[in-house]
Amino acid sequence: MKSGVWDIFYPLPMGEYHGLFIEMKYGSNKLTPEQVEFGDVMKARGYLCQVAYRWQDAYQYLIEYAGLKKQFE
Repeated sequence: MKSGVWDIFYPLPMGEYHGLFIEMKYGSNKLTPEQVEFGDVMKARGYLCQVAYRWQDAYQYLIEYAGLKKQFE
């Protein structure tokens, strides 16, 4: 693993984006400076970047990005 690279990458282009990156955080944790830089670079290159503090948030970001139907409520 490389410092700053986000946890989840969904490499399918959708709409205006080339793919989706999700960084998982817990509690009051914030993005590290390396993660902020990585996110900024990926956004500038056409990727959607989201931070999730719960697995449900990550699931929602992925479902919305991919245009899929929710399976777990």
